[in-house]
Amino acid sequence: MTDELEQHPAWLRLDDQYTWLDRTSIAFQRKYKWLRYIQLVVIGALPIAPYFEPSAFIPVLLAATAAAIEGVHKLNGYGTLWVQYRQTAEHLKRERALFLSSAGPYRSMTMEDRLVNLAERTEAILAGEQRQWVREAAAMVSEPSPKAPLRAA
Repeated sequence: MTDELEQHPAWLRLDDQYTWLDRTSIAFQRKYKWLRYIQLVVIGALPIAPYFEPSAFIPVLLAATAAAIEGVHKLNGYGTLWVQYRQTAEHLKRERALFLSSAGPYRSMTMEDRLVNLAERTEAILAGEQRQWVREAAAMVSEPSPKAPLRAA
């Protein structure tokens, strides 16, 4: 790879976005899995907790912890974002491979045309990812809130 290519805005954008998406998807995967592991242990301890502690406090604390972990998971969406970011990172990785090997849409093009095509295709991939993110965020915000129980008159 030439220095000119490494400094071109299209290449810098692709490389920067791939690196961020790759790192972030790995971090979200770890967070998602750790939250789920902890939640499994907490829920698994619920049925046996009364045998070790006769107080009702421990099972209640375990149930509240499990509920809080589920709330954090739902609020932050680590599982959904992990998969979405990984998918976009892999799409960018494929685009980079096609570009570097002058294959697919980059075949028989001058370097200048290949770079323009790379910029357009990278932005199309990122725009699709952004649209998906907006849909996911809007769905989270527009979830109906639980209705308050009716009071007896």
